[in-house]
Amino acid sequence: MAAPVGLKLKKALTELQAKDQKTDVEIMALADETQMYEGVGRMLLLQSKGVIHNQRLEKQKIAEETIKEPEQRKSYLERSAWGSSIR
Repeated sequence: MAAPVGLKLKKALTELQAKDQKTDVEIMALADETQMYEGVGRMLLLQSKGVIHNQRLEKQKIAEETIKEPEQRKSYLERSAWGSSIR
């Protein structure tokens, strides 16, 4: 039997977060004056390590909020459905 979509999605997101954390550790291991390239569309921009790190942290926060939103909706809908079935 196939795993429910919710479990597959949660597993995929967990794997992405683990990869993201590994990448962040590698970036932080570099010297502070290291210049890095950031991919923007079809172009590469030369940025400092600090700028890249801050952008990655911001993207992580947005991703975490995006993950929480469907979970909150699901629990709300489950409560609503359970409450309406009692009536």
